This record gives sequence, C-alpha cells and structure tokens, in this order.
Amino acid sequence: MFWGNEPEVRSEREFLSQLVSDLKSRNIAATILANFFTKSKSRQVDFRIVTENHVCHVELKNYAGVNGI
Repeated sequence: MFWGNEPEVRSEREFLSQLVSDLKSRNIAATILANFFTKSKSRQVDFRIVTENHVCHVELKNYAGVNGI
C-alpha cells in the first residue's frame, strides 16, 4: 500500500478496511495507492487499486457502506 496521506475521512478509512479484507479473503494480491496527488498536483485521487488483471480508480463521495444503501 502506498499512502500519499492517510485518509482523514471516516468513510474512506472504512472503505479501505473493507477493501483490504475482501481482497485478503479472496486471496487476491493488489497494490493500493491511497490519497495521492497527480503529477500536476491539481487532482487528489482517493484510491487506485491494481491487481494482476485489473486497475480500478475509486473516488468516494459520502460513501455510506453496504448497509447504508
């Protein structure tokens, strides 16, 4: 895991915790980049998740979790 800055927003911490748990339970290796700025420093990215077969860019806006849907 690479941290730009540790997430301060509770929903981001909860998402990250659930993501790591889900990946581990499925035995999926992943690189997670969290809270980092793009090269131009004009945009902060919440999460970039990279596995052997996929890349996913995640931006959370008021994420309430599965039970909050």
